Amino acid sequence: GGGVCSSGQHSKYNEGSGVGSGALVAEPNFRILQEKGDRRESRPMHTFSWILSRRAISFLKGASAATFASTAVVAACAQAEPEIGVEGAMVSIPRVKGKPQSAVAPHSTMSAVGSNSFYEDRSVVHSTTSPSGEPEHYFAVLDGHGGWDCAEFAYSLLPVSISESLAASKQPPTESEVEAAICQGFLKVEETWTNNLKKEWLREPNYVTYGPPGTERLSSVGTCVLLACVHRGVLYVANAGDSRAVIAQKGFGGSYRAQRVTSDLNAMNPSEQERLKRDHPGEPDIFRCRGPYSCYVKGCLQPTYSIGDAYLKYPYFNNFPGRVIAEPYCPPYIRTVPQITARPLTSCSEGDFLILATDGVWDYLSDQNAVDLVCRAQRTGTNPAEAVVDATLKLAASRFGIKYEELVGMPCGRQRRRIHDDATVVVVDLNSAAAVTARARSKL
Repeated sequence: GGGVCSSGQHSKYNEGSGVGSGALVAEPNFRILQEKGDRRESRPMHTFSWILSRRAISFLKGASAATFASTAVVAACAQAEPEIGVEGAMVSIPRVKGKPQSAVAPHSTMSAVGSNSFYEDRSVVHSTTSPSGEPEHYFAVLDGHGGWDCAEFAYSLLPVSISESLAASKQPPTESEVEAAICQGFLKVEETWTNNLKKEWLREPNYVTYGPPGTERLSSVGTCVLLACVHRGVLYVANAGDSRAVIAQKGFGGSYRAQRVTSDLNAMNPSEQERLKRDHPGEPDIFRCRGPYSCYVKGCLQPTYSIGDAYLKYPYFNNFPGRVIAEPYCPPYIRTVPQITARPLTSCSEGDFLILATDGVWDYLSDQNAVDLVCRAQRTGTNPAEAVVDATLKLAASRFGIKYEELVGMPCGRQRRRIHDDATVVVVDLNSAAAVTARARSKL
């Protein structure tokens, strides 16, 4: 009674990944670091110089996933902290609560505010150099769902995974090879997360205490990812989920007009609904709508692309007590390989920028609203990303008839989450990133 099964993912980059097939892929030889999740510093992390790929991952309060962190792929990091803006730095805001926090990063600004009991978004800016000596710039926002764990796992591993895939390509890589490297980076993070999850379950199955925060819970945790990469004078934007990228370039008269770069890849999008029906014939419940702005894949999840969400991708994880998707069940329902757009930055002028933001921002701001806010912040010399987050909170407070100060002072949790979602923004100075790339290439 399972209907006609369709893979739902037709990209060549998914072939032979082995994820969910029963094979446990050998982990890279990374050094493991342990740290307590509830002891991380609250200040913006003007992070470390990364030797391999990322800081330690930790999971709160262990339970049946107590050793998951020790099997997660994480990397060693040098303990010297570079200045903000130094090439090679990785910048993030790792501990966010109810008051907006902001940072200045290479070629960009960042800001974030939480509403959930545990902030589920993440953001990262990573500037590095390829083996051929060319600069690479990565900017990303991640919107976790079901928990913060997958976003925490992926946010700094992903840029380095892509960079490693680029390094393995022929030099210099073509645009299609860069896009392939980005896809491979996403799949590498997905594969590592899923196989570590499977390894932990095989190590200590727990059929009785299946509640959170065990491995069973982690199988339904995932993250949307929106990543921009500037490589050899080309801007690549990779989208897996319903965060949004908006570009603004100076037009006639000096005005800036918003141009949406991505599609919102969720079950409310009519084109995604049609794709799901094509990929999964014979499944009348492929998506369920509770209203025009509330549709869910198999009644479970709004995004149609993500990293994680193993139970909607691999049958192995659809067998835990208390949460089983009934037949017809023909996964994968959620895609991992992102949609990618590429555009040259040869015509960039001073002031051109790219906004990357999670859906907590777009719940309240239009694309043009956000662009106008960034332009105003550039004129006044304030943090553009922070201006977008502040405006989001002010509109949220106004809609619910409370003052901005009341909202910011409200504890994170269920009541605040009814007012707004976690909101995370990275604003990229395209002219700055393109100029650094052009200077470096001229010296090669």
